[in-house]
Amino acid sequence: MHWIAVTWITAVLSAAAVENITVIQSPNSLTKTPGQAARLGCTYEGPSGIGSYTWHRGNKRGNEVSNNTAEFRGRVFSASQGDFRDRRDASIRIIDLKPEDTGFYICEVVFLGMREAYGTGTTLIVTRGKLPILVTQTAISTGMTSTSGNNGSSAAESKPAISPFVFAMAVLVPVLIIIVVTVIVKYSRKTATPEQLESMSNPLYADMHDRGE
Repeated sequence: MHWIAVTWITAVLSAAAVENITVIQSPNSLTKTPGQAARLGCTYEGPSGIGSYTWHRGNKRGNEVSNNTAEFRGRVFSASQGDFRDRRDASIRIIDLKPEDTGFYICEVVFLGMREAYGTGTTLIVTRGKLPILVTQTAISTGMTSTSGNNGSSAAESKPAISPFVFAMAVLVPVLIIIVVTVIVKYSRKTATPEQLESMSNPLYADMHDRGE
């Protein structure tokens, strides 16, 4: 009877071992800025039971991504064992991101009596500054500058430049008017009679002459 029990247990474990587990990671990649948080999603399909999950950085045998690792200590929040069992959730959330966190992250799921299974990986990119400002071609052609970033977009209208022709006309027109007036006055003096010249130069005399004194 003993050997029958051993054979039965071995058969059960062997049957469980051939069942496949599929690990699904999402997203494939994501980009963040320093100080933000990143959620690395991981679920699995297939049989469930007594099991656990682990995240690795770099490759399947890379450093563990958890609060037990110095570089991630205090910054990793993992799905609970209840969520792992009931909701098949093996996701983690990394907070206070740093540029050094940039890398390739792999989710590993393993159950008792089965071989471990791995996801396809998630690439996390943490930039060293703000996301680049985008200037559109439409904004350039209309004299507007359009910028975009993590929090929204804004536009500022550029001041129109003064045309050189308009500036030249604004200076030359008054000068031409002065020259024309000067020429007219000189011409009037040349064609005037002596009495007119005296009247023009002596207002008092002109006034008395008009009154007949």
